[in-house]
Amino acid sequence: MTAFLQLIIFFGFLYWYFNSGRGFIMVDVISARVQEAYVGWRQSFFSESSENREPVGGQRPNLSAINHQSRRRQNLEKESIKLLRENSLYQIKEIPTKATVVAPTPRPFMGLSCGRCTPGSRDVIAQKALKKSTAVNLLNLGKTYDSKGVISRNFYDIAQAIRVKTFDYKQVSPMVVKDERVKQAIEQITQDRLFKQDNTNKDAKDDVKKLTHSQIHKSEERRAHQIVKQMRSTMSNFLLRLTSWTLYKLLPFFVSSVAISPAQTEMLKKASDSGIPLIFIPLHRSHLDYILVTFILLNYDIRCPLVAAGDNLKIPLFGWLLRGLGAFYIKRRLETNGGEKDITYRVALHTYIVHCLRAQNNIEFFIEGGRTRTGKPLLPKGGILSVIIDAYLDGTIEDALLIPVSMNYDKLVDGNFVREQTGMPKQMETFTGAIKSIWAVLNSHYGNIRVDFNQPFSMRELVRTFQQHPSKLSPPPFLKNPSSDRFALKQQNIDGNGSITIEKLSMERRLSSRLSCSSLYGTDVAVEEQRGLVEAIARHVVYDCTHATAIMSTNAVAFLLLTKYRKGCSLSVLAQELESLTTELLFNNKDVGFTGEPVDVINHVVNLLGPGLIVKEREGDDIIIKPVLIQPNIIELSYYSNCFLPFYALQSIVATALQVLISSSKLAAKDIQIRHDDLVDLSLQFCEMMSQEFILYKPCQKLNDVVNETIENFVYKDILRLIHDSKTEDQMWSRRYAKTLDDDDDDDYQENVCVVYKLGLDEKSVRNRLQMQTVLRPLLEAYCLTASCLPRILIKEENDYITESKFTREVLSELKDALDSGACNYGEAVSIDAIKNCIKLFREWGVLDSHIEGRQRFLNISRQYANELKLSKISELLHKFKTEMPKEVLPSYLNR
Repeated sequence: MTAFLQLIIFFGFLYWYFNSGRGFIMVDVISARVQEAYVGWRQSFFSESSENREPVGGQRPNLSAINHQSRRRQNLEKESIKLLRENSLYQIKEIPTKATVVAPTPRPFMGLSCGRCTPGSRDVIAQKALKKSTAVNLLNLGKTYDSKGVISRNFYDIAQAIRVKTFDYKQVSPMVVKDERVKQAIEQITQDRLFKQDNTNKDAKDDVKKLTHSQIHKSEERRAHQIVKQMRSTMSNFLLRLTSWTLYKLLPFFVSSVAISPAQTEMLKKASDSGIPLIFIPLHRSHLDYILVTFILLNYDIRCPLVAAGDNLKIPLFGWLLRGLGAFYIKRRLETNGGEKDITYRVALHTYIVHCLRAQNNIEFFIEGGRTRTGKPLLPKGGILSVIIDAYLDGTIEDALLIPVSMNYDKLVDGNFVREQTGMPKQMETFTGAIKSIWAVLNSHYGNIRVDFNQPFSMRELVRTFQQHPSKLSPPPFLKNPSSDRFALKQQNIDGNGSITIEKLSMERRLSSRLSCSSLYGTDVAVEEQRGLVEAIARHVVYDCTHATAIMSTNAVAFLLLTKYRKGCSLSVLAQELESLTTELLFNNKDVGFTGEPVDVINHVVNLLGPGLIVKEREGDDIIIKPVLIQPNIIELSYYSNCFLPFYALQSIVATALQVLISSSKLAAKDIQIRHDDLVDLSLQFCEMMSQEFILYKPCQKLNDVVNETIENFVYKDILRLIHDSKTEDQMWSRRYAKTLDDDDDDDYQENVCVVYKLGLDEKSVRNRLQMQTVLRPLLEAYCLTASCLPRILIKEENDYITESKFTREVLSELKDALDSGACNYGEAVSIDAIKNCIKLFREWGVLDSHIEGRQRFLNISRQYANELKLSKISELLHKFKTEMPKEVLPSYLNR
């Protein structure tokens, strides 16, 4: 017992000692004293040696000094060689490898705020910061202590953990339960329960005991206290320092680097010094995301955020640790067991976040709601964002700086999501599972990690911009163009010839239904008029995050193999394609998270992902690189390739629409003429089909404009050749530029321009077009088969609904059968996420009706489409984009 008390006292003393900052002072003083003693001894030693240069007994008295200097020169040479190797082999470094290095090459500055929506915030960055956009490895901490004392140089991780700046993280939970908003909610719930109790017990016997107002009120108060207690964060400076030291020790075991931009961290420091709450909004890929953000901010002396975490992470020990690092836990579902809205929980959560902001705490939350299972970003959920916007609108905070955060990994630390994508249920987090996962991670290698902090922008400025231009808050349907005859709507959804058009379906959908049903809407958190504002900001943030994400080496190689060389290719050919792809990305101001020779990069990817995903074989004198196309391996490989989808989605949409027009023509390829209007119309239809998969444009943009820009890019690449235009190129550019300056969203205006294209038929142009068509082909396969399975719901009797999970499993089974029979050529099409997104699309089109009972969603065909003819027309609508590639090109294209 005495020993136990001694341990408690000892650790308590350590906690006090390190938090008071005396530990750092001690280390610094000792280091200085040892350094002074060493310098004094060294000077006295060499002065005595220099005075006695005469030989004694035939020996040189200066021999030990000469040996010491020789050893010192050798050590310096070794350090120089080591440093040179690190700089030449380091995959993410400041200076790209060149024959002659003159100066560091600046990288594209990622994540500038929108020049249209937040011009004031964008101008804050100085041009000097843009020129210093390089990537450094956060794990190379020891180099920053080279000029420090001996102890600090050798124990730099401990010295850094002691040195980091501490902050006062105020506990706001006691104020939450006393807040007037919570009290009003408790009283409202008490009254509702009393009303239900009276109605329920009208016909009951008199001996049935009824709860009084006071009893119900006290019960709800106790529940509110318990909710806040289970939710609250207990941020600890001691745990932050301990975790920083632990990560410096453990991260090098399984990652090569954590690359960040010094220019971006300088922006964060300036933003932190402003005294305005910082709202960090990362895209969610791994459980390591929030730990890395806190780790980086801590070591750059920026106040660490409170992190919204799912209550599935509240497991023994690790839940306590995450709570001490700033996590506050949120339930996955904000409904009661009966499916009703849990008002008490919603109000408690809202009030807790508001008080955190009022206490000048920074906040971090994942706007997607969960980790992506496919590698591409998810559509946003506006719950927590709506609370922050509401706090600004009601004057609780004057402003907040929104900071999108983009993270990418060479290899995902969490493993893969193949089980979930193939229909198996998610495995819940447990203490034993966490221990096994950590052990597996420490015994594996995951390459490099890249973290990009986008430019902070003012929420006040963004809200005011949207309020001044209300048309941006509720984007019109993709195909709205009232002045155009080709989009004219009739009263019924069926044309005279019985066809169904996407234009008619899209005009009926409700855009506001895109936000999560588990958001905080429904209480006093956000009124109906704010939904459009929250959605516009949420989509803008996800778009910014997506396009600021650096491309890693595994993304690039997997993308090339799955879209261009599915049958494999030689190492030299793949290296040329990788170099060409990297050049194109950098030209488009898109950064990559790797440098070096393409052959070395490919070998790095092959070794990192292993033979289960990419095979390396020798055929004669050539080395052949092949992707593994069998299930379920290809699903994991497609996860890395899918990082490219948001950047090439529009190009793939236009290429697919172009192929539809080519297939419908009976002329030879050299004689086919493509009208610009027809290409735009089909592209817009396909955009509507992919509306649940991608955010294709910012709220401050128009879809027509970005589609036209994509078509112009095709002309630049010689995929299309302009043969007739009633306006010159300069005139068209002037008109587009004038539109960007025009704040009047006049949809009725339309240029009278007749533009006609011919196809570029050289080998490079054809291959580029076919590669772009392949990008979205797996998604199209899944959508088409889902549409074909709709009649299975129709055979149910009236008011007989099928659960969404059962229908999803049936479609998934059909996809597997189609893959086995050869009807489907893309193994990555077998994906739960694609099927669920297609079901969401049909619900928005009004083809499917749905309702929720408990935790199950039930589906049925709506009355308007409740016959096989109309459902077949829906299927034809999607299948028209599923055209075959030209047979004269397909064999050589796939077998190159």
